[in-house]
Amino acid sequence: LVGMGCAVPLPPLQRGFDYDSRARQRKPQVVADEVCSSCWFVDDTLETVVGNAICADGAASVVLEPAQGQVPARACASESSEQRGPRPSILGFESAIETEWMAAVGLENRAGRHRIVLSKELRTAAGPAVARVVGRLLERYALRKDDIAHWVFHAGGAAVLDNIDEHMGFCEEDLRASRAVFRRFGNMSSPTALFVLDEIQTQRRPAPGDLGVALALGPGLATEAALLRW
Repeated sequence: LVGMGCAVPLPPLQRGFDYDSRARQRKPQVVADEVCSSCWFVDDTLETVVGNAICADGAASVVLEPAQGQVPARACASESSEQRGPRPSILGFESAIETEWMAAVGLENRAGRHRIVLSKELRTAAGPAVARVVGRLLERYALRKDDIAHWVFHAGGAAVLDNIDEHMGFCEEDLRASRAVFRRFGNMSSPTALFVLDEIQTQRRPAPGDLGVALALGPGLATEAALLRW
């Protein structure tokens, strides 16, 4: 799956989830690989300066395997996750595309080169989009925001996270993992949410039964979410 940018890895995970539910003898692997440095561009706009500054190269991978009992699929956060407590199970997905923001995020071809598009409008679009999709996901499973112990949010940028924080009413701990990944690695586009998942798996060590929501924003404006249970 190409061209989905920061919305990855949720759509590929959904394809792996669908495959896993049908082919129980095989384990699908999702690989998210991004080379943002190939989109380095030089012009006199603040948008390009910000895109060059915060976007980085990165790669991550998840293996899905059949789970025991009622849960359809289980995602391994990393090869060493066996020593990091229980692994998260995927319960379901939710997504939305808000086309009025289509030009606010993505890539464009200018003078034969790729240029990252990160409009300042994205800061104010992110929070409401996230709140709507998370609200629908939780409503489908008769859950409340307080039922979620871990928020696995793509670290798209400090301003984006601040806007999500404002609309979701989070406490400081809720986005700590996302902010830590952004501080150390930047916005790596497609693999970033998996880095946040690994950060939570390593540092917060979720307990069995904990619920989580994974979420990423991408071109479209696409909002992709998944409900997890450890």
